[in-house]
Amino acid sequence: MSIKRLGVIGGGQLAWMMGDAASSLGIELVIQTPHQTDPAVSIASDTIFAAVDDASETLNLARRCEAITFENEFINLGALRLLEESGVDFRPKLDSLAPLLDKYDQRCFLQDLGLTVPRFVAIQQVPLPEHERYTEEELAAMAAQEKDFIPPPPPEPLDEDPRLVIKVRRLGYDGQGIFIVEEKEEFWGALDQLGQTPAILEQFIPFERELAVVAARSLEGEIVVYP
Repeated sequence: MSIKRLGVIGGGQLAWMMGDAASSLGIELVIQTPHQTDPAVSIASDTIFAAVDDASETLNLARRCEAITFENEFINLGALRLLEESGVDFRPKLDSLAPLLDKYDQRCFLQDLGLTVPRFVAIQQVPLPEHERYTEEELAAMAAQEKDFIPPPPPEPLDEDPRLVIKVRRLGYDGQGIFIVEEKEEFWGALDQLGQTPAILEQFIPFERELAVVAARSLEGEIVVYP
């Protein structure tokens, strides 16, 4: 099916850059974004000013276009599934997005595919009085009371590199919600800042450079890769 009006959840720089490509294909973009100053507002044929996780406004977006895609992953997946079940056409499908929204789930997904990922562990915060360690007996007792309980890991390096990385599991971007720690004081200080925000602790990778590719698959199964 040829699309003439495409909805985009999110109005940031990526949606703005999508504008030229869409225009060259004769596709109008309808943006759902919260602020009039968001970059993609300037290139949109129409804009719904609403939070990206406002599913009721996404239904409104769906009524104005033939399909909906995503500029970012800050979505309410459960609410969007109800829209998908009612016939809203999301591209990519929500099942494709599901393992990527949470960094812990993402790491597990990539690991299950056999890809190399940093060593990682989930952090589920529990109150630590004056930064004291719980005893093994206390941890065992809490674990027995709460099946999903994961105690904070000790601030020890995962390998010879003393640095560790703490990342929030959701909504982190461009360095937001990321802490690189080396000393115990930095570790506990980062946890203090996070409060009860779910996070992961992972191995620091001293990479030399970062490479990125964009891959896309059509409805017919054709795959293209853009370096």
